[in-house]
Amino acid sequence: MASVYQKQNGTWICQWIAGRDLAGKKIRDSRVFQTEDEAIAHKVIVEQTGGGTGKESLGSRWNTWIEEQLALGNISEKTACGYRQKCRAWSNVVGPKPLKRVTPADLSKAFATIARTPTVRGSAPSEQTLKHYVTTLRTFLNDLLRSGELQRSPALSLRSPTPQKQTRRAPTKDELVKIVEVAEDNERVYGLMATILRFAVNTGLRRGEILALRWSDIDFDAAMVSVNRTVTQPTGAGPV
Repeated sequence: MASVYQKQNGTWICQWIAGRDLAGKKIRDSRVFQTEDEAIAHKVIVEQTGGGTGKESLGSRWNTWIEEQLALGNISEKTACGYRQKCRAWSNVVGPKPLKRVTPADLSKAFATIARTPTVRGSAPSEQTLKHYVTTLRTFLNDLLRSGELQRSPALSLRSPTPQKQTRRAPTKDELVKIVEVAEDNERVYGLMATILRFAVNTGLRRGEILALRWSDIDFDAAMVSVNRTVTQPTGAGPV
């Protein structure tokens, strides 16, 4: 169980039992909040997940923080989905090392690994994607810094590595015709891919927009397609 109380300076404290040491003595941990609602929201998270002990890994604490922000209404479920994807990538590289022992060197090395890891499309992460990795991590760590849970943020000196440049071009008309012909001739292998390719070429819709289409989005009488949603697939997760 966790307890919530107010200090003389007006701040609110959430305190809980974080486990026991080797001698069996209780280990207490706490967090400082500016409002009672924030402290109560953290109390709920602690009691449900046992999180926020100060000895958690980067990934474990980050996931708990995301649920806290959702509970407080500070972020939307869509934003939380993006945070979870970035959290998963960082924690997979940093590993189980306690958050308070993570150093700037650990994050720099981890980020270099992330920058070299191909995306689900098989290409290197774009510059914008790499910026998102840094921004989401700093948002999380800076919030812990402001609340007093961390004394320093190991991400303050983190720099984005220069992304590998990708040379891209659109296929020519002849190449497109050949691609569709191959798909049509190998329908047992590619299924309806030829139809999907023809639709994409003639409408200019993105892959995610095509995947999100429903029959209700298509007016066959008016030959009209309405684009109302899109599909994305975060690294290591299913389509959203």
